[in-house]
Amino acid sequence: MIKILDSKIKNFDAILDKLLSKRKNKVQLNSVSVAKIIKDIKKNGDKAVLKYEKRFNKNNIIIPSSKQIAKSIKSLDKKVKKAIDLAYNRIYKFHSLQKFKNISYTDKLQNKLEYKYVPIESVAIYVPGSTASYPSSVLMNAIPALVAGVKRIIMINPGYKGKQNPAVLYAARKCKIKEIYSIGGPSAIAAVAYGTEAHDIDYALNRALDLFYDDREKWTALQANCMSQDWSWNRPALDYIELYHAARKN
Repeated sequence: MIKILDSKIKNFDAILDKLLSKRKNKVQLNSVSVAKIIKDIKKNGDKAVLKYEKRFNKNNIIIPSSKQIAKSIKSLDKKVKKAIDLAYNRIYKFHSLQKFKNISYTDKLQNKLEYKYVPIESVAIYVPGSTASYPSSVLMNAIPALVAGVKRIIMINPGYKGKQNPAVLYAARKCKIKEIYSIGGPSAIAAVAYGTEAHDIDYALNRALDLFYDDREKWTALQANCMSQDWSWNRPALDYIELYHAARKN
């Protein structure tokens, strides 16, 4: 609920200061919690990921099977599928017009000059989940990567009690995403950012991603601050296509 303050009341300044101080303390407390989770993931890998999934999402299924995905998608309303198909085509068309062109020419001295854009190898997208459904987050984050030529796209999407949203899974299929992890929150982001190397659990994320895209939720925004010194994080002010290309160019 939105808190409304009347600037005309006598003690307005004191009330505002108290409110801002309370908010600041809460953010600092949350930042400490996020930092602890990141440290745990870096140290304990997949075991820590599974621990947080059980705690926060009541989830034991980290990688949905192809049968689970197909069954879930089959339950999706045809009208929703049609809407996602339409959105996919429109978004793909727009971003395809943003692609950079390589430069290659030979000057008068017979010197060949080139400027070539090379896409990064891997990217992770965070799609909010649990009881929510955001197939648009899949499309708007994955399609630019497809257009740019990113070879490895993985999706982390928190489910609830082992189930993920069928619309999100259908959108992921449209975007040809082959790696889907039913994990969420700071632990999931830390896992794909730093990689997990445990060999006793078959979903080990054995190599970190080059770039990460999210929807700027409260927790992921806090995590961006905690991890900004270690790796690349998206910034809304920059264009997706530009980021995908600029991350690695020769």
